[in-house]
Amino acid sequence: MAPKQETRAKIRERPEDLRKRHNALSKRRKTLFGKLEEMRRIGCGDTDIYVLIRQGVRYFGYLSKDDSSWPPTREQLDQCYPVPKLFTPKDLQKKDETLRSSTKYEKDFTQYAVGMENTLSREQASQKDNNESRET
Repeated sequence: MAPKQETRAKIRERPEDLRKRHNALSKRRKTLFGKLEEMRRIGCGDTDIYVLIRQGVRYFGYLSKDDSSWPPTREQLDQCYPVPKLFTPKDLQKKDETLRSSTKYEKDFTQYAVGMENTLSREQASQKDNNESRET
């Protein structure tokens, strides 16, 4: 039943929502390809990049070099050593959760540090008042 519900949800989407989504994806794709080109340049000729995006029935790709040997086939990748690191959304989700938890920790620590700073400022002010009252 889930696929039917997804189809119904897509049919119900307004044309302007589809247009907005398409424009957002198009902008993201352009940004991604720009970043990939930047990564290739920074790699000093030692970095080869291949990315393929399928959006609906259309494919968009980025090849860092125009060579018949690039990109390697799945069989060539299986024979590589060290073993290539291929990422799935699940792998990246784990990293995102770790990042969120570390960001939460940093936020909590920052709040603690600011609180301590305020406490120290109040203590210093009260010490200064005590010292001034002793002098008089």
